[in-house]
Amino acid sequence: MIQIIPKEGKENVDPRVKDIRIFFVNSRDEQKIAAKKSLWKTLFDDADAATSKPNVVSRANWGADESLRYDTTGKEVWPREYQTVTHMVVHHTNTSNSDPDYEAAIRAIYAYHAKPASQGGRGWGDIAYNALIAPNGTIYEGRKGKDGDVLTEGVVGDHAYFFNYGSFGVSMIGNYDQKALTSQARNSLVQMLAYTAGYWNIDPAAKKDFVRNYEYSDPTVPKGL
Repeated sequence: MIQIIPKEGKENVDPRVKDIRIFFVNSRDEQKIAAKKSLWKTLFDDADAATSKPNVVSRANWGADESLRYDTTGKEVWPREYQTVTHMVVHHTNTSNSDPDYEAAIRAIYAYHAKPASQGGRGWGDIAYNALIAPNGTIYEGRKGKDGDVLTEGVVGDHAYFFNYGSFGVSMIGNYDQKALTSQARNSLVQMLAYTAGYWNIDPAAKKDFVRNYEYSDPTVPKGL
């Protein structure tokens, strides 16, 4: 039921609705079963909850060795950059599905991505993915962003060859070529992508060209990209 009551002395003025109060009533005995609540507050609370950042385990908490990001002179091997995100990319780590220590798996991936080739790594200076999700649904911070921040929006990763500027990359821990995601992992993936889409105003159902950040004559570009 909606009741609009004009202020005293304003009976002849058309009312303007600034807010609506909702009363929940038990239809059997006409007794209120919940306190009145602002409709606008309800809507904004629900919207905020739907797009709020999911819980993310920080790099510090999964044991990232930040020294791997620096060269012998103390400079970042891979200086951090920030871009507006227009696309989201989902990967899998192509690692074991039976490894119970997800944080150890992330540390291994990080070391492989960050260490120089002379030490058996890729030499990138950091983990490539922006975020990683374990089979149990835990979300982990990937690429280092702003100091003191966890999972900084827009920090450029290295997860999609020549398509990193403007994309957010999340990787599912394990191999899912022939195995389905767990329900926990899928739910967390949906939450992570929904937050990212909401933050950057991305329509997940839309089709949009993604311009590659390289010259067509670049000989290092794999065929098909």
